[in-house]
Amino acid sequence: MNNKAIEEIEQLIEKHEMIEPGDRLIMGLSGGPDSLCLFDVLLKLRSKYDFEIEAVHVNHMFRPGAADADQEFVENFCMERGIRCNSFTIDCNELAKERGLTSEEAGREARYESFATIAKAIETLGVEKEKIKIVVAQNRDDQAETILFRILRGSGTDGLVGIEYKRTGLGGYTIIRPLLDTARTDIEDYCEREGLDARIDLTNSELIYTRNKIRLGLIPYIDETFDIDSKRSILRLRENIVEDSDYLQMEADKAFRELLLKDDGVQITFRRSGFENYHEAIRHRMIMKAFSAIGLTKDITRKNILAADELIRSENPSGSVDFPGGFIMRIAYDEATAIGKNAEPVRPPKLKTSVMDIEDYVQRSGVCVLDADELPGDAIELRTRREGDYIMLAIGTKMIQDLFVDMKVPRHMRDDVYMATIGSEVLWIPDADGRARFTEKYGVSSLTKRVLLLEIEK
Repeated sequence: MNNKAIEEIEQLIEKHEMIEPGDRLIMGLSGGPDSLCLFDVLLKLRSKYDFEIEAVHVNHMFRPGAADADQEFVENFCMERGIRCNSFTIDCNELAKERGLTSEEAGREARYESFATIAKAIETLGVEKEKIKIVVAQNRDDQAETILFRILRGSGTDGLVGIEYKRTGLGGYTIIRPLLDTARTDIEDYCEREGLDARIDLTNSELIYTRNKIRLGLIPYIDETFDIDSKRSILRLRENIVEDSDYLQMEADKAFRELLLKDDGVQITFRRSGFENYHEAIRHRMIMKAFSAIGLTKDITRKNILAADELIRSENPSGSVDFPGGFIMRIAYDEATAIGKNAEPVRPPKLKTSVMDIEDYVQRSGVCVLDADELPGDAIELRTRREGDYIMLAIGTKMIQDLFVDMKVPRHMRDDVYMATIGSEVLWIPDADGRARFTEKYGVSSLTKRVLLLEIEK
């Protein structure tokens, strides 16, 4: 197998440890030169790396007739080689309308969601998630075009790193790109040499998509006007950026671990104190890392990052900044929290009440004990605060609004604190700042004969 494309793919697999024995590979197979080349090479490398492979084909319904022919071609290609092909037919124009995306973005989301669907199905059969790899056939030219595209959009240095060789994608499955160091011309030579009659997507030659304009118009214009190989220059730029970006990200990861308070997959909380001590390049990466960890990996602008950075370093005790897709950066005293769009709302608790003779009461924590005979006969309600609410403490009457300020309950959390009340009088606040508050007006004394127990049902 003395072939340039095969050698480059093998080198990349080993350099980035993309494939291990026993892996299950899910390969995106469009039927074009890139995916056919990579798929054919991987079939030849199966015995060497000891993996299983199957294909996923997505019919985007962009090209009536031609798209169906592509699907049939891919299914036959797989069948002839004894490989399972999982085909999905998705109306990506309709998907684009539903999600407010471009057709390109909708197509990409459809593909990766289809990959994740098959990966999840394989996982349910007992295969470890770490052994499932999604294979995407992006090449060296795609890398250069992506970086140039991001330059035009004003991307930061991390964005100019371009397409990653290996990363975690939708559903937590690893995505690998073994073709990323192979040039398009070498791919085409391989297909011709091996007799792979690749399907050609005619939309790739239409100047209606930004990437097509870059590939077919801008890059040739730069090369001809300035007599340079712009792709080679762009990839050389990438090599220089990768070194600096890796170092800065390593420092940001270290700072993130030092300040991290909570990570439940939906919310990331870290300390505000100490945040301002780091350079802005580190702070901004920490913010990006927080949102990336909860699912926001694109469409974040520099304006979003600067607003969040300013909020976290401010002297404000509370506040928030909106991010794309319904995500939020929120501060509350010494905590900054990146909140995902899938964060579950607080479920209302239920109050359990019981009356017993004081002789039968056994002291325990987590309950409120009051003199049952001193309480008025009105119904006790468990609810959140209302205007005019107050509680009787040892120091006297305290308005709930003022109490929450004294307790340093964050403003955005005050409407989520539940209290046991009779009218506007608060009997018990189970938890607002890590500890409870009780009314002193109906406390148990030496004269108490019966007690009322209030507790939160789990």
